[in-house]
Amino acid sequence: MQNSTISTRNPNQMLGLWVEDVTYPALGVGQVQSYDPHRQSCIVEHWQKPVLNHLSFNGILYPYHRLRHAQYHYVGRHGNTLYYVHHGTVWRMDFEPTPGIWSVADFAGAGTSFYERRAYMEAMHLEGWGDELTHDEAEMLLGYWQYSGELEGLIPYLIPCEHHERSSLGQYLNELRQVYALTVV
Repeated sequence: MQNSTISTRNPNQMLGLWVEDVTYPALGVGQVQSYDPHRQSCIVEHWQKPVLNHLSFNGILYPYHRLRHAQYHYVGRHGNTLYYVHHGTVWRMDFEPTPGIWSVADFAGAGTSFYERRAYMEAMHLEGWGDELTHDEAEMLLGYWQYSGELEGLIPYLIPCEHHERSSLGQYLNELRQVYALTVV
């Protein structure tokens, strides 16, 4: 079992992070929705495989020590560019066809499992195809999110929640929508 890679100095910064459960790696990746600092736990939902042995793992408290940053997690695409998170950082890469995955539509389509996507992202990342997101690319993605609502899973990485009064990811994203609606006119 791998140790946690999640820092808990400011639990607000965990809102929206994509994480893996070190105890149950078969769940895949899930997203932190809220936290309870008194219990040193957070609620994680949207697991890639939320049910194991007829038990649902969505919406329950996970102690911080059981979570680690997601690795090679595909979050979405814009055109031919794939976006993923790896160890708490947003990365991008241009799609390259491989045997079995011939187009970006095949890669992003429902017929491709999260295991296949992760294997592709890991292999391409290790071959040097991935680049960390630049400030200009982050600004472009914020504008794209505001306009289309897509790639929302990246927003907490681009604008981490720093304030202690936030209690949920939904509340934080709604506040960001309002702020960006005023500035992106």
